Amino acid sequence: MGYYDADALRDAFPGLSVRLYKTIDSTNTEARRQYEAGLHGPALLISEEQTAGRGRHGRTFYSPAETGIYMTVLFPVDTSFEDARRATAKTAVSVYRGLRDVTGLSAGIKWVNDLYLYGKKICGILVETVLSDGGVKALIVGIGINLTTEDFPEELREKAGSVGLAPDRTELVREILTYLFRELRNLRDLSYLADYREASVVLGRTVSFEDADGETVCGEAREIDQDGALLVELSDGTYKTLLSGEVSIRVEQA
Repeated sequence: MGYYDADALRDAFPGLSVRLYKTIDSTNTEARRQYEAGLHGPALLISEEQTAGRGRHGRTFYSPAETGIYMTVLFPVDTSFEDARRATAKTAVSVYRGLRDVTGLSAGIKWVNDLYLYGKKICGILVETVLSDGGVKALIVGIGINLTTEDFPEELREKAGSVGLAPDRTELVREILTYLFRELRNLRDLSYLADYREASVVLGRTVSFEDADGETVCGEAREIDQDGALLVELSDGTYKTLLSGEVSIRVEQA
């Protein structure tokens, strides 16, 4: 169908169920529906358009027809909540590597999960879990990449951008999945952190975040630790460890 060669993807990843859609509400939502109906993965769902694409913190992900890659991987695991938490950063690194290999472009990663190019967000990632007693039994890994999207809604025009290229989509998906499956099979492996830190657009920058009381706190992002947490040095010299959430970069004016 359309831009994707399902047979080539199945050949590249034996045992992978590949499901293509012209349009869908959300590939993540559909993956959960299909899991509940008995599809336990591994599976890949790709749509040429999403009418209700979802992002982190309840946000939407703009997904117009034919201009981006909108896909979800349903991946069975048997792991702890702590190990599953690494899946978001590992997915960001997998997309970073796949884009680099196929297009030659090196995107930046904004902690935790967004990829940036030319100062604008080009990719969002939403990782959800299927829970079992005391752990996680499946990961629902959503990836949205703006390839050639130009006509963004007004509220996104200053923030969202595109890769600006139209690579072979099957090749790009294959490259991303090659890295992603390797990472998801080894959630405790920390070698991904080298690329995660190198691609960071947050380290060394002034960032702001909300504390437990809802107050905005500013500091300098100093380090990404072995658990993928962000260490921020506050103005009083103390450190705050952020395990998840939203960090915004504040660019100082010259």
